[in-house]
Amino acid sequence: ERGRERGRGRETESEREAEREREGGREGGGERQRVRERQREREREGERESDRHSLCVGRVMEDDYTQVELGDGVPDIERGREGGHEPSPPSGTPEPENRDPRGMNRHLTVDFGQVIAEPASAHSFDRIWAWSHVSFEVCKLWGYRSVSLLCAVPASIAAGCLFACGACLHIWCLVPCARMCLLSRPTWQTFCLSLTDTILAPLCSSLAHCLRGADLKLARH
Repeated sequence: ERGRERGRGRETESEREAEREREGGREGGGERQRVRERQREREREGERESDRHSLCVGRVMEDDYTQVELGDGVPDIERGREGGHEPSPPSGTPEPENRDPRGMNRHLTVDFGQVIAEPASAHSFDRIWAWSHVSFEVCKLWGYRSVSLLCAVPASIAAGCLFACGACLHIWCLVPCARMCLLSRPTWQTFCLSLTDTILAPLCSSLAHCLRGADLKLARH
């Protein structure tokens, strides 16, 4: 009987050890799964960052949006001769940077259709019309770019110096003078009131007494 009890105790102890090993294996497997999930998340984040970088590089490497291309056929050319709206650019081209968000120089946006328009009774050749359109846009763009290349930096320097001088005068001269005037306003107000009470008020009252008996009559001859 004692041998049987000892055997049963050994069996229970072995069963407990097996259960502990199973629990430890489960916990280890859960930790391994967590580590694998973290590695997968890191790999996904790396792929997303690489995709974003490739998109940015692709946008930078695209052609300039100011280039003009001509095909064999010019769509809606008859409509454009009479000052119609220009065709919208393709959706694949990147939008230009908005350098005038407040619309200060919105009135300077001039298109070819707003300057030159051919009526229905006077039409030039289609190719001449298309190339004149292209030459106008290209000369306007590159002419502005060449002039700004020569004059933009000196003009910006001059404008910055001018606004700096104006800000300096406003801060150190105009605002202190205006503040001094505001501070001395009560004193000048009392001085002006005393002058009016001592000089103007008696003069006006005496004139009123003198002219009280005057009578004006209007008659038609």
